[in-house]
Amino acid sequence: MRRAKWFSAVVAGAVLVLGFLAHQALVGRAPAEGESAESAGGEEVETEARVATDVVQRGALPLTMQALGRVVSPRQARASIVALSPGVVTEIPLRAGEEVTSGTVLLKFDARACEAGLAKARAALASAEKELDYAEKSGLDQQQAELNLAAAQARVAADQTRREADQLAQLYAKSLTSEKASREAAQKAATSEQEAASAEKKASLFSKSGRALDLAKLRSSVEQARAEARVAEIESEAATVRSPMPGRVTRLNVTAGQSVEKGVLLAEIEPSGGAAATFDLPPDGAAKIRLGMSFTLTGNGGSRTYSGRIVSVGAGVEPETGLVRIEGVLNSKESKPYLGEVLSGAIITGTSPEGLIVPVSALSTTDDGPALHVVDGEGKAHVTVVEVLARNSTQAVVKAGKLEEGQKIVVDGNYNLPDGSKVVEEGKAEGKAEAQEEGKQGDNEAAADKEQL
Repeated sequence: MRRAKWFSAVVAGAVLVLGFLAHQALVGRAPAEGESAESAGGEEVETEARVATDVVQRGALPLTMQALGRVVSPRQARASIVALSPGVVTEIPLRAGEEVTSGTVLLKFDARACEAGLAKARAALASAEKELDYAEKSGLDQQQAELNLAAAQARVAADQTRREADQLAQLYAKSLTSEKASREAAQKAATSEQEAASAEKKASLFSKSGRALDLAKLRSSVEQARAEARVAEIESEAATVRSPMPGRVTRLNVTAGQSVEKGVLLAEIEPSGGAAATFDLPPDGAAKIRLGMSFTLTGNGGSRTYSGRIVSVGAGVEPETGLVRIEGVLNSKESKPYLGEVLSGAIITGTSPEGLIVPVSALSTTDDGPALHVVDGEGKAHVTVVEVLARNSTQAVVKAGKLEEGQKIVVDGNYNLPDGSKVVEEGKAEGKAEAQEEGKQGDNEAAADKEQL
């Protein structure tokens, strides 16, 4: 019995010794190939996130408005030409039933009022730009800032000398300092108070004198003047009404010498070609649509794409839907979709401000706004808040500043990626090149449409 107990104790001791030796071997062993020394020693290892990256480039994007487009026959998509501003019709060089091409003059208005309005708007713009230029070059806002800073610094100094004078006055009352020291401190405090009051008065007078111009208001005035000048230019150009596409004039609704109001129907044109499209938009969206804008229709997941131009914008909402009917014609040289098809449409309404183009998938949402994960030279991704200037379904334009052209960003794998994470690049996001080509194609469609139509 005693021998059995002794044997059990020996076995238990041997197990403990072998366990200790195995632990020591594991802690002290050399790292295997592809394994860090820290992981071999059992210490915490910095994790690496596998991501896709790309380099940001400068550019602009075509701005699009998404809408479903229904394919119809040209007879169902007659272009309704309406007056963009009130005026008097002075000339109608053709008759109903005549064939026209894109750009053919349909009628003319008395342009004198429009030209006068344009000249006035341009003069107002020039005046606003001149005033802003003077304010920026004179540095008046900088002068105000310097005066404000000087006043603030003088006030801090005056408060400090006043506290020192009060402390010395208390010490003098307890016979712990001389009368001379207390008197000099009081005089210094009084002088500092006068200097602070003088600096504050200068800053206040400069602000109230009108010399310190509010640059924000001036810049706003310039933008407003530019917008008004652009409207005046559009109205002046509208004094000569042209056909937006080839077709046949089916109706002339005015006569020479007639005075018409804004929105009045002037003429109708039946477009030539094999197919047209209609879109129904909310009033606020329809207000951004202009004749001649390019559009695309896409079907079967992008395998079929058709392009065309807007030829008509409804003058008001449809009673049945509360929407505005937009009509366009498809390019005559392209294959035609089936009549009655409803396809995904995109109307190109303009071009975004220039900035840095990034995929929408690269943007993350933070408490401070949209952000990107910017990869530094050490392979760490840092969360960088950016200002988004514009976006479409696949790409966005962000303002340069915190982000610069040529920097590398995470375009896939950024979801919940902590700031400062070490990342391993696995390549570029698939489809980005295609998205950029699609944007370029949309940006050039207006010129292509003009040639084809």
